[in-house]
Amino acid sequence: MSKLLGILGGVGTLATAFFIERLARSTDADTDQEHVSYVCFNHTQIPDRTAFLVGASDDDPRPALIEGLRFLERSGAGLVALPCNTSFCFFDKLQASVSVPIINMPEETVRRSASGGKTVGILATTGTISTGLYQGIAERAGLSAVIPGDEDQADLMRIIYGQVKAGNVKYADIEGFKAIAQRLLDAGADTVIAGCTELSVLNDVHRERLADLPMTDAMDVLVKASIQGAGGKFRERI
Repeated sequence: MSKLLGILGGVGTLATAFFIERLARSTDADTDQEHVSYVCFNHTQIPDRTAFLVGASDDDPRPALIEGLRFLERSGAGLVALPCNTSFCFFDKLQASVSVPIINMPEETVRRSASGGKTVGILATTGTISTGLYQGIAERAGLSAVIPGDEDQADLMRIIYGQVKAGNVKYADIEGFKAIAQRLLDAGADTVIAGCTELSVLNDVHRERLADLPMTDAMDVLVKASIQGAGGKFRERI
C-alpha cells in the first residue's frame, strides 16, 4: 500500500534537491504514476544544527524541526525522510513530537555498513561527531568506529560548509576528502560512512573520482528506505 512521503528539507537546500533527484532516478518506474508521491517542506529557517551542538550558537534548531515535521504530518505524510544526519542527534525528541514515523537514516546506514566489516570510519559534521551519534549506533551493532583527528575534522568541515553548502561542490577539494577518508582506512576502518548529506552531494557530483573508496552513503540508504517505505519499487541508481 502506498504512503505519502514527507520530506523535511532545507538542511541543507542543495542536499534536499539532490535527495529528490535521487528519488526519481532510483525508482523502478516506467510512468509518472509508478513514482512515489511526496510533499516537501524546504524549511530554510531551521537554525544550524552543528553550531548549536558545539555551543557556538544558542539558537536551538529543535522547535523549527518540530514545526516542519508537524506541517508534514498535517499534510498527510505517512512517513518522513529527513535528509540531514546531524538532525538525528535530536531524534528521540523529534520522533516523540509526531505520530508519523521518521526514517532513522543513521540506524539504517550503520545496518547496511555492518556487512562491510567490523570497523567503520565516520565522516560527518563536527556536531554529529561530538554527540557520538554514529559511534553509539555502531557500538550497539557490534562494530568499532574511528573518527578523523582534529585537523582532518576541521578540513572536512571546510569542505562541507565552505565548498558544498556554499555552492562550490563542482570545485570541491576531492583529493583532500579522499586523503581524510584514507587515513580512517589506514586506522583500521573496513569502510567509511558518508554521514553528512553534503558529503552525499559531493559523492554524487564526483562519483567517478570517489568510486575506489569503500564508502556507504547515508543519502543512498535514505533514498532506498524512502522509496520502499512509500510503496514504490527501488532500482539501483542510474
